[in-house]
Amino acid sequence: MRKFLKNNSAPPIVLGAFIGVITLLPFMRVRVNYEYIELSGALQFIVFVGLFVGLIAFANFRFSELFSEFKCLSLNQSCLLFLLWCAVAVISSFVGQDPILSLKRATLALVPACLVYFTAYSCADPRKILKGFVLGMCLITLISIFYALAGWIAEITNTDPNVRHGTFFLFGLEFSQSLGQRRILFNNELIELQRFSGFYPNPNGIGIMSAICLIFLTLIKKDMPKNYVFLLVMMVLGLLLSGSRMSLLLVISSYAYFIISPRLRTKIFNVPSAILVFLFSIVLIFVWAEFSQEISNMFDGSRQEFLSLGERGNGFLKAIEIASQNWFIGSGFGLGAEVVFGKQADVMAIHSVILNAIVETGFLGAILISALWVRPLISGDKVTTAEHSKDLQTLCLNAVVFGLLVAELFDLSVTRFHYIHLILFFLLGLSSAFQRRCRRRIET
Repeated sequence: MRKFLKNNSAPPIVLGAFIGVITLLPFMRVRVNYEYIELSGALQFIVFVGLFVGLIAFANFRFSELFSEFKCLSLNQSCLLFLLWCAVAVISSFVGQDPILSLKRATLALVPACLVYFTAYSCADPRKILKGFVLGMCLITLISIFYALAGWIAEITNTDPNVRHGTFFLFGLEFSQSLGQRRILFNNELIELQRFSGFYPNPNGIGIMSAICLIFLTLIKKDMPKNYVFLLVMMVLGLLLSGSRMSLLLVISSYAYFIISPRLRTKIFNVPSAILVFLFSIVLIFVWAEFSQEISNMFDGSRQEFLSLGERGNGFLKAIEIASQNWFIGSGFGLGAEVVFGKQADVMAIHSVILNAIVETGFLGAILISALWVRPLISGDKVTTAEHSKDLQTLCLNAVVFGLLVAELFDLSVTRFHYIHLILFFLLGLSSAFQRRCRRRIET
């Protein structure tokens, strides 16, 4: 195997597949006899970092190009933005309310982010690495969808009221999973639908990963048409089983970018454009939080839960108030929930990456993470129809990054040690690798 992967020459698709599996595997869990079998947060960190570093060392992955760029101070803009954001996050920890706790959480989030970002940034063949990464994610998600499907079948076939929802028995053991509910008011009748998570920690998890894989499946459509159709059906099934609003938002926004982006010129990157995205995000969050009930009442009652922010809206308004009190450098990385919700921090969170970033790292940190996120979307050359197939990887990657940007306006998976956090920074690193290769082609 070592010879197979030596010098990063062995099909990069294999290395990418291993990275995709390692990124998700430590976060999986299963419920047996109504007890969760899972890794704690600290063990997730140790297992991921250990497996990732071991894989890179085993593959004899080369970082020589990255080191030479550091020496020559020739890192591209995305890499510099990433380093600046990390620096601001660490600085905010020292000036925050609880420096020790903040530094601990910064370590949990930033160390893995640096590992995946710089590994992706340094890869010699980002196209094949990306394809392998997608296949690795699809493998874990597909297995999880099968498990969620088993729970759904058990749910609809169960007639015993004493058996828990989504539970089935195998080898004398009771198997179940994390469930959620989606309430729909239809014809004045409240219908409660079960949401399934498979091996993911919650239904949103399997929904988000199904959505990400669904967008990326375009990359294997030509090479594996039969597998493409099967995976497409299963990922759509995963979306339906999850009942996740955020996943639906991710799919819609990603496909919108996929369709519209080739028709737009997105060559010039500048700080004002990142600031505009940042300001629009805050205005959107504030308006929806303040008027979510009024907005939902404008539509049919069957859609109320989809349009209402519920308790998240109150959290957003509190976070905006707190952010205004320490707007420049924030209250400390990783301390958003403690600062806003106090004793309820264990069960509450600011479900918006941008708003959470303002509370924790101030406007400076929020603008940097926004700029880093937006950078790959508005820095590429126009993709014409003739160039579409050649630039398909970049287009899919940017579509997923854009979808995550929109979806994470109302969730907090990024800037925490979370598989979505790792996936995003790996994709941002790959985007930088694509940009570097494009720049070299122009120079030569």
